[in-house]
Amino acid sequence: MVFPNSPDTTQIVRRALHRKRIEYSEDALLGVLEDGSDRYAVYWATIALRDVGTLRAVSALQKLLHYPMQDVKDCSVLTIAHLAGPAATEFYVHALRDKRTRKQYPMWAIRVAADERAVDAVLEYVDRALKRLERSTPADPGDAYVDGLEYLSRFHESDPRIETVFARVRRVWSRLPAGVQKRLFESVPVLAPAG
Repeated sequence: MVFPNSPDTTQIVRRALHRKRIEYSEDALLGVLEDGSDRYAVYWATIALRDVGTLRAVSALQKLLHYPMQDVKDCSVLTIAHLAGPAATEFYVHALRDKRTRKQYPMWAIRVAADERAVDAVLEYVDRALKRLERSTPADPGDAYVDGLEYLSRFHESDPRIETVFARVRRVWSRLPAGVQKRLFESVPVLAPAG
């Protein structure tokens, strides 16, 4: 269970669903997702499934990847990671490669929950981010690549392509924001340039 609700979050979600007369059970919450008409109920149900959902909820949550409310899309990916862990790796990869999704949440799910099946997709994504940093005038690649680098560090000893990417990161280290440097120095010390 990688994205559990805090007791305070559970209390807030329970209260919001109670006001809408929605039972705090997997069956009732799946009914809310299937109906889909009340976007706030769908949002609260997506979060509540972290408390009462099982693998049975994963299929319904996957259908929310293109839901009209951004918070629902993002939370659904994290709830899937919470419920399914590595078993949903193919879904996280699909979400990362999907042109219509924000990349931070699928990459976060990959970093925390995916197995080695996500390596190719993460390498592709990180490669694009590094190309932005390697330009003569660097462009902001966003933050999702940092989660990708942390994920890749789990497999860097078994996949030589990852060390090649890490060497590129070392070359652009000075172009990384100070906060990113600090995070990577702490989470992936092998990435920091020598000296």
